[in-house]
Amino acid sequence: MPWEVFDGLYSERLLGLVRRDVSLLIIPFLIEILEDDKVNSKVSVLTMLYYFALYKTLDQYVAETEREQYSLYSQRLFKKVHEGFEIYERLTHSNNEEINISAREFINLLKRESQNS
Repeated sequence: MPWEVFDGLYSERLLGLVRRDVSLLIIPFLIEILEDDKVNSKVSVLTMLYYFALYKTLDQYVAETEREQYSLYSQRLFKKVHEGFEIYERLTHSNNEEINISAREFINLLKRESQNS
């Protein structure tokens, strides 16, 4: 996940993470999980999606020669995460305060980063 590479020493590793199509395949599954009332770990799922969205903000940690390619990959991840926006908005009305807060923070990130695109 992105928080592991903040020191700037792992730009190849960071680029490798966003290049993997598995991330793009996992995101819809995670979004779908959020719609299931039986799932008790919605905060954890929101956190995972939050970190996928954050990849978009980490281009300064990638070697300059790789930034354009990284940006394209991270934008794909962000757009895939953003597809669940309506579900995240519904979660802001959850009776569970922790889910409510997590969803609001996540929506704020998505809105902020959408404006920065």
